Amino acid sequence: MDPKNYLSKIEGGPSGPLSPYIGQYVDLVRAQGYVSRSIRYHLSLLVYFDSWLTRTRHGLRDVDERLIAKFLDRRVRAEWVHVSAPATMRRLLAMLRRVGATPPAATIAPTPAKQLAKNYEQFLWRNVLYPSRRWELGLRS
Repeated sequence: MDPKNYLSKIEGGPSGPLSPYIGQYVDLVRAQGYVSRSIRYHLSLLVYFDSWLTRTRHGLRDVDERLIAKFLDRRVRAEWVHVSAPATMRRLLAMLRRVGATPPAATIAPTPAKQLAKNYEQFLWRNVLYPSRRWELGLRS
């Protein structure tokens, strides 16, 4: 069965904020080589997510990693025991961000330790690694 036709056979069908993008998701995973059986599983999960968004009054602008984690709580994980549910949701989020349907990932300010490590790496490149590279290239310091 063609996964796009499968949508019309799912009881309740997709009718929430995600429904306009489900066809694009099918095209994406089909292009990535997923077989129809896997795509049908993905679609069932996405239709469930679509109805969950509607029930919880969330729009696509609300969809991010935190909301997906909330969706994939223990109850949903118990119902959707397949290990690919988190990967399916990450793939969906990446696609929604690519097409501009949901905001880009929030940039997180680095911790002081990470900033210190980054500064040190830049110091090494400027003062240690780059001059030695110049020597290898036969350039004068």
